[in-house]
Amino acid sequence: MISQELIGVIKQGFKLDWRGVHGVPHWARVRENGLRIGKAVGANLAVVELFAFLHDSKRFNDDSDPEHGHRAAEFARSLRGSLIKLSDQGFELLTQACLRHSDGLTEADITVQTCWDADRLDLGRVGIKPAAAYLCTSVAKDPALIRWAYSRSLGRRTPPDLNEERDDRAIYLTNPNLQPDADFEAGELRHLVVGNNGRLMDARRTPVRITDIKPETGTFVIEILDFEDQGARWEESFENTRYFQFERGSRSAHTADIARFQAAVAQFNRTFSIACDPTRKKATIDRLIAVRRIVGAWLSGNSRFFAKGGQLPPFESRVGEPLLYEDLRGFMDSLGLWEIEETFARQFVSYPHSGDLIKGHRIVLAEMGLVPYEGKVVRNSALFDGEWSKERRSQHILSRLAFVHEVFARLGLTRLTLYRAIAHQGRLAPHPNHSFVSATFSRAVAEANFDGYPQGTSVLYRQNIPVQRVFMTYLETVQMNRQLREAEAILLYEKGNLAF
Repeated sequence: MISQELIGVIKQGFKLDWRGVHGVPHWARVRENGLRIGKAVGANLAVVELFAFLHDSKRFNDDSDPEHGHRAAEFARSLRGSLIKLSDQGFELLTQACLRHSDGLTEADITVQTCWDADRLDLGRVGIKPAAAYLCTSVAKDPALIRWAYSRSLGRRTPPDLNEERDDRAIYLTNPNLQPDADFEAGELRHLVVGNNGRLMDARRTPVRITDIKPETGTFVIEILDFEDQGARWEESFENTRYFQFERGSRSAHTADIARFQAAVAQFNRTFSIACDPTRKKATIDRLIAVRRIVGAWLSGNSRFFAKGGQLPPFESRVGEPLLYEDLRGFMDSLGLWEIEETFARQFVSYPHSGDLIKGHRIVLAEMGLVPYEGKVVRNSALFDGEWSKERRSQHILSRLAFVHEVFARLGLTRLTLYRAIAHQGRLAPHPNHSFVSATFSRAVAEANFDGYPQGTSVLYRQNIPVQRVFMTYLETVQMNRQLREAEAILLYEKGNLAF
């Protein structure tokens, strides 16, 4: 068992997010993976446990850090005799496992192999399914063990026997040491300079850095510097600088550049709308029925989820179903739509208003007669080119709807109880039409949206929604289970529904 004292020393020197992709939940799962394998192959279990908590403990970042294994081995040497008590042979195995765990090797002592397998079985947390070819032991290569470990890593589940105090109450990350607003100034076009640091005017004041300026589309690109989307890049419109703060003393754009920015705002900050044609809607519904039949045939012949009994995880777990992830990918692959699905879902989960990608689907939804479009003009002249043509987008929308509807129909679900919360510092605004509506299966997630506005107006909605409105959910969408556990459902907008 790893001691509390050792965990405390590791935590004191850890430079990344304690609960991030290379933090303590990962280590705890590596430990559990290692103990399962180690007991079967006769590995040194003390070494396996120590490796689990040490191998990533000296990372400097969550990306490329080729020396982190060497630093972990040196850290282990500094603790030997005090918090680490192993024989010479055991300690040699521990340092070897730490040193080489990122090198892709498969040949080593059985204890070292166990350590490496335990780590590689947890790759689902970063979107990679473990492959038997890269595992060392026959036990780890067992498809059943791979499925079990992959499922846990996708949901980032922390084993319940982790020897540390846990706080599972927080659904969203926050910064308890926020700088006051007085340290910043309201965003203006003059702040649009690459390298300027600022923050969103959201409740938790998400920190950002400008990385690119695009006058030709009237947008600027920001890198998210903290919280669940850390490292993501979002494309914002020039006119939305008013929703940002920037550090006092930030560099100012040249007068000529500001004039170009103003011209871009005048060009692109215009609205247009597309009404739904009832005739097109009827044709779309007919196509959807036909695609439902295709989905049904594919599921009957290929679904691993239904072949294994078709049991959904409890909604309160807020973790999707890995076999449904695989089914969705398999079906989309069969139609040549997986790349669109992966890109669309990843963008929607991170920030649906970034650039024009999601806007393209919104426009196509309107032209299909399903949801009217109300929004800004298109900025990207290549929005509907190539793989992202209107026909391909239409195929993706129909396939997405058909897959979700058919899965829920086979599960006997015709309606879903969903929650939605609105928190606002002023008076509540009318529910806008963004074509898609975000809701959740979890009341706790909905209520977490109240946290940033203790003095404002907060409203919690619950509604029994027909499955026909559901476009995507966390249950079948792996991208919704990577950064967050929101138990999210995305619905098609319904005119006149004030809550959803």
